[in-house]
Amino acid sequence: MNSSTRSHLLLSRALAALLAGLSVALLVAVAVAGVRWMRGGVSARTTGYTVQDATRLTVTFTLNAPAHSTVVCQARAQASDGLDVGLAEMTVMMEGRRRDNVQIQVPTRRAASKGEVTSCRAQR
Repeated sequence: MNSSTRSHLLLSRALAALLAGLSVALLVAVAVAGVRWMRGGVSARTTGYTVQDATRLTVTFTLNAPAHSTVVCQARAQASDGLDVGLAEMTVMMEGRRRDNVQIQVPTRRAASKGEVTSCRAQR
C-alpha cells in the first residue's frame, strides 16, 4: 500500500470516527430534550435542607418551569441509615420561568438527616 492510499485510509477512518461521535452526541441531546418535554420543561435542583426537629425537615430548591404554569413538586426526608422517613408534596404557581429558594416542609416519622426534591411536574 503506498503512502497516498494509507493517508486516504487514515483520513476515512478519522472522518468515520468523527461522524460516529457526532451521532452519539446528537442522540444524547435528543434524549435530554425528550425527557424535558415529557416533564413539561420543568426541572428542580435541591439547594439545601434544614432539620427543624425530630418531626420535620425543610427542603429548599430552585425551580425552572414555563412562566405562568402550575407545578407539583415532591420531596423526601431520609434518616442517616438511608431509609425514607417523610414525604411531602406541594403546588407551586410560577410567575416567571425561575423561582429560587422555594421551600417545602416535610413531616417525618423519626429524625431525618437529609432532604431532597425528588420530582416536579407541570400540572395539565
